[in-house]
This record gives sequence, C-alpha cells and structure tokens, in this order.
Amino acid sequence: MKSSSATALRFSNGSPNAAFADGKKREAQRIRILAISDYEGLRASREQVLRIKGFQVESVPSSAVFEDNWVRSFDIAILCQSVDSGRAARIAEILHRLNPGLALLHIGPPLPSMNSPSLFDFEMEGLAGPQGLLNAVELIGRRIQNG
Repeated sequence: MKSSSATALRFSNGSPNAAFADGKKREAQRIRILAISDYEGLRASREQVLRIKGFQVESVPSSAVFEDNWVRSFDIAILCQSVDSGRAARIAEILHRLNPGLALLHIGPPLPSMNSPSLFDFEMEGLAGPQGLLNAVELIGRRIQNG
C-alpha cells in the first residue's frame, strides 16, 4: 500500500489485529498514540510531530510497564527500530493481548520472527521521515474511523 508521499506502508493481512477486532471508531483529533522508542531524541521529536497534527501522544521507552487500563486507552502503538527486535516482538504480543483492537505500526526493517504471521498490523521504513510517519498514522487513523 502506498500513501500520498510515496512512503511504503505495508499492511500485514495476517496480523492478529488485521480486522481491528473491536471495531472502534474515533475522530482523528481523538486518536491516542503510544510511541515506544529507546532513543530519547527520536521519541521527543516524533511526539512533537504527531501532537502538532492534533493526535494525543504518550511516548515511553521499551522498559515501560504496560498496564491493562493504560494500554486499552490507545488506538495506535508505534514501535521504533531503536527497540531491540526480540523486545519489540514481546511488546507487540503484550499490547495485542491487553488491547486486541490496538493497531501496531513498526518503523524500521521487517523484524525476523519465528511467529507467522507478522505481529504488526503495519510496517514502514524508518527513512520515511516525519512526513512519512504522519501519512502512515493518518492512513491508519482513517482505517480506525471507518471501522
């Protein structure tokens, strides 16, 4: 799938969340995003870019404690390539278990996984930059809005 800026956003049809299990619909300004990165500068800049466009964002390192009610409050989770691939896979499994309707976006090269299908609903290259991220999140947000 290609977004308008030609940023490649791959949709993983076989992901655990491919159908957005709970069918929730929200307006773009109300979409809550959990951004997970182990690089503070990148975490802060991504949060700022997304907030400017009206998204509600919380940014945390991969060492954060992912509690049930807190995870359920998000619509999209973004896992950055700065998170170790094994840790990213474990986090993805935890997030899907706690919030089956959560859309997971992985930024970076595809993760090698013993599990098939992908643990992530969407994947994109890290080189896409801020506009690529916005395009991807807006596309995912439209999917959520349309159920």
